[in-house]
Amino acid sequence: MPTIHLFQITHEMPWGLLIAMYLFYTGISAGAVLVTSLGPVFGVKELKKTAQVGAIIGLSLLIIAPIHLIFDLEQPQRFISLLFNFHATSPMSYGVFILLLYGIALLFYLLNLKQGNEKNIKTFGMASFVLALGIEAYTGFLIGNVQAHALWNTALMPVIFLFSALASGTAMVLVVLNFYERTSGSSLANERKTLAQFFKWFTLADLLLMVILVIVLLNGNDAQYANAYYLLHQEGLTFIGLENGIGLLLPFVLLSLGSSKKSFVNVSAVLVILSALVMRITFVVGGQTLPMTGNSLMEYSLKSSHLIIAIVLAIVGLGAIGILLKTFVANKQSTISNTKKGVVSQ
Repeated sequence: MPTIHLFQITHEMPWGLLIAMYLFYTGISAGAVLVTSLGPVFGVKELKKTAQVGAIIGLSLLIIAPIHLIFDLEQPQRFISLLFNFHATSPMSYGVFILLLYGIALLFYLLNLKQGNEKNIKTFGMASFVLALGIEAYTGFLIGNVQAHALWNTALMPVIFLFSALASGTAMVLVVLNFYERTSGSSLANERKTLAQFFKWFTLADLLLMVILVIVLLNGNDAQYANAYYLLHQEGLTFIGLENGIGLLLPFVLLSLGSSKKSFVNVSAVLVILSALVMRITFVVGGQTLPMTGNSLMEYSLKSSHLIIAIVLAIVGLGAIGILLKTFVANKQSTISNTKKGVVSQ
């Protein structure tokens, strides 16, 4: 009688915390640029003064976002190969060049905002806007095309990541505006009010897309139904309670009750940012939890080194926002002061 050997094959999750953090930061970067560029690029007067804040947030977080990918490779030199091996059918190949072009456009956009060059502001602002859309589109296409994981494999992914980026990016702008107002000594009440209105509807759209996603999964194939069941039961506290209940529904209620109240807006902004972070982790890790074969769930083991890297880069990102913000405000105040002195001397 032949002997049959059965082996338990264990799989490791290829994507973990660092990938989730990359998606988190690129989302906020793109969202902040998209909503604030409506001012100088598309003529929304109420948002013109927030353009520099959005550009600062976008550039600061873009600097640290790809570093997560490099550390996740564990052989950083492999990142260079992506620059010299383009594949026309690979969303990741397009993503590398979109990130590079987005960073360059954003840098020139910020520099021209400081100088007040209206023509160049519109040119580089439009380029940053289009490339920011491209970042979220490629992210959605990249994840949505992974057929091995039913949670990701849906045409909703590009739309979900876009509106999550808009909600979290606007939230970050609202948070940073507090520090900008203190540093500059100027009030941006009208700008804050306009942003709060956008923020409320972005938050609602983000919430509704999560509901639609669950409905689609529940009515899909067996693998999609299993992923929906996993989200609602195994991860119910995180997905329903934290990410969507506290992170999206509560902010929408607070903004509906008083979008003009600064305290309501600030609390809502912080909650939506945390919701965006939880969403990325839930999607990245949760999307890989149900195995393609076998009947046991895959477990994710967080490496302490990855956690330390994520914390350090978060501090660096916030520091970059603070430094650029102070530099911009200092330059602006110096320009205003010199202009006043010139007028008085005349």
